[in-house]
Amino acid sequence: MPLQTRQRIVHILEQRETASARELSRLLKVTPSNIRHHISVLIEQGSVKIVGYKENLSRGRPSAVYSLVQPTLRDNLDTLSRVLLQRLQEDPSPSSQEDVLRWLAQRMADIFPKIVHNPTQRLYSAIQTLNQLNYHAKWEAHADSPRIMFGHCPYAAILDDHPEMCQVDAYLVECLTGDPSKLIAKRALTLDGHRQCVFRISKK
Repeated sequence: MPLQTRQRIVHILEQRETASARELSRLLKVTPSNIRHHISVLIEQGSVKIVGYKENLSRGRPSAVYSLVQPTLRDNLDTLSRVLLQRLQEDPSPSSQEDVLRWLAQRMADIFPKIVHNPTQRLYSAIQTLNQLNYHAKWEAHADSPRIMFGHCPYAAILDDHPEMCQVDAYLVECLTGDPSKLIAKRALTLDGHRQCVFRISKK
């Protein structure tokens, strides 16, 4: 399971302090590309950082060396979130699952005050709220409809096991803007080399 693999990577870095993807691959008996995927998630969630590079014995680019960012500040929120989501979704019917996801989004939106003025003001208010929730959000005007972009995924630690959190994000955008929202690009690469998710806002 992806979450277990990341927990094992964190455990190894706790014991060894630093390791490369090749070293982690050998210790965990998974492919280097698989390790690099999990490392990228851990970097995005702020648990792991690159601390240097080491030359390879064979030809090729130097290998990145990783360590934990701040071991004393790690938490167990990813495990808690996973367990709660599984409990909420025990009813297998699609309608019940959709109700759960909409409920999660609405409860998060309800924490913040509502701006009920014109559409542009609602967009600015939505971006402010989303950034309080650590999405690194911004919006752009387009000919057909506005777009909201997320520069950070607060659920990166559990997203492999719970991709439905992307739908929660779409419902959250809908709750905050008052208009239907659809994810049209997931972790798309931008021109400056960053990843972002893009939501299209449409009129009811």
